Amino acid sequence: MSELNSVHTSSEARLENDWHVIAVKARVDSFNQEDLLKEIRACMSEGRKRIALDLKHNRFLSLPTIKGCVDAANELAKSGGSFALISCQERTKRHFEIYGSLDQIRVYRSDRELSA
Repeated sequence: MSELNSVHTSSEARLENDWHVIAVKARVDSFNQEDLLKEIRACMSEGRKRIALDLKHNRFLSLPTIKGCVDAANELAKSGGSFALISCQERTKRHFEIYGSLDQIRVYRSDRELSA
């Protein structure tokens, strides 16, 4: 997997103010989307209740990735958890609104907002 298409794994994720933050690189497409979705599912299986995607370096999320994130957010919400997007571009936010929903997803402009 190239640097451009790779997704940080749990060893490169971080905990911030009780959030498990997964840093997502530039492009998540059909070649690597399952890596990110597996990471999210693994966090949920470990019992993490607060999962955030740091999208500051991301330029593209595939439709299945968006739907997988919405599904994870809904599942977390049912069990009292939360799902968040950090540094999300407006275009990406619109894609979530069009192809999924932001109803169960918190959106933070920066790491600082997440930590507040």
